[in-house]
Amino acid sequence: MLIPSSFGMSNPAIMIQQATLLHAEAVSELFDQYIQEAGKQSNLPKVRSYITQGLSLADSKIFMAFKDNFPIGFIQIFKQFGATSMRPIWYIQDLFVKHVKKSPLAC
Repeated sequence: MLIPSSFGMSNPAIMIQQATLLHAEAVSELFDQYIQEAGKQSNLPKVRSYITQGLSLADSKIFMAFKDNFPIGFIQIFKQFGATSMRPIWYIQDLFVKHVKKSPLAC
C-alpha cells in the first residue's frame, strides 16, 4: 500500500509504504545508516539478519518513506498490550530519515 504524503508541501513527492521481505535490502541499508548515526559501527550482515527475521516473524511493522522512488527513511513500530486498556498499543522504536540534499530550485 502506497500512501501519498504531502503534509502541506507543494510537491507531494514522498510516498509511504509498509515494508515486506521484498524491501529487506533497502530497509537494511537505511537501518545500517541509522545505527551509524547513533554512534555504532556498521554491520550490514547483522542488520540484514535482524531486518529479515523481523519482517518474517512480523513482530514489528516497518514503514518506508520514498522520494522519487528512492528509499529515504523508515519508522519501526512494535505492538504491546496495555494491561489497563486491554487493547494493543503501537509504539515507535526506531525512526530515521537520511540526509537528502535539497535542490536550490525546490520550493
